[in-house]
Amino acid sequence: MFATVSAGKGFLRLVKPFDGWSVCLKDEDGDELEQYLVSMFDWTGKQSNERQRGRPRKRETAAKLYRSLYPDGHESKGLTWSQVADEVGEAGKISVGVDTLRRGLAEI
Repeated sequence: MFATVSAGKGFLRLVKPFDGWSVCLKDEDGDELEQYLVSMFDWTGKQSNERQRGRPRKRETAAKLYRSLYPDGHESKGLTWSQVADEVGEAGKISVGVDTLRRGLAEI
């Protein structure tokens, strides 16, 4: 039925407007179409394309940067959490809040 993958992708573009409709096929095309569709999707229920959703996690990065900048803690230098969060953010070129930094440190 589909000589190439690009032909299969073309097929998908063709049928997309009919999503949810019933489809009639010739008997001789059924097995090949079934194999093709099964190979396209992960039927185990897991996402085969692991995309991250939402904001990226910064906790681990912030905590590692903190440990490298302040191995003995920031209190010995007389810095506030807000100042430390700013310095960690500058060092990692990320925006880090005090709560994010504290949560990251609590996790390690």
